[in-house]
Amino acid sequence: MGTSSGSASTLIVSDLSATSYQVTGLIASTTYYFTVTAASSSGTSAASNQASATTSAPATTSSSCHITYTDQNDWGVGFTGAITITNTSATPITSWTLTWAYSGNQALNQSWNGIYTQTGQTVTITNASWNGTIAPGANLAGIGFNANYTGTNVNPVTFYLNGTACN
Repeated sequence: MGTSSGSASTLIVSDLSATSYQVTGLIASTTYYFTVTAASSSGTSAASNQASATTSAPATTSSSCHITYTDQNDWGVGFTGAITITNTSATPITSWTLTWAYSGNQALNQSWNGIYTQTGQTVTITNASWNGTIAPGANLAGIGFNANYTGTNVNPVTFYLNGTACN
């Protein structure tokens, strides 16, 4: 069985005795073309008619939020971070709690427009009394903090709002 785009082809499986085969590791939103040949001690058959299959786009998460995390000012042993929470759902977000984990030794020492706690590498910021509700489609900007670190300062990549992963 081979896959091709135009005239090029790549063998993806050989010596298969099953009547079906599941191809894995394909790129999302891409069309692949397949032909099949049979081989025996007598030789190899002509290729079958070409068939095509298009992979689907990656599944989107059911996340109701998007987080923008920015390292606004880094001075080598500390930095100022800024966060914007976007409510991508059709319902308000209330009494929010934002959580993430650092891969290094970053340690918050001050926050504004949110109340922080930190245990090891895990940071939690909860809403202040005046910004606990985020309307549908709205951005809540102005959440910020100062932190210290040694070594490297790598931005976190996974954020959870009220226990749900944000994309």
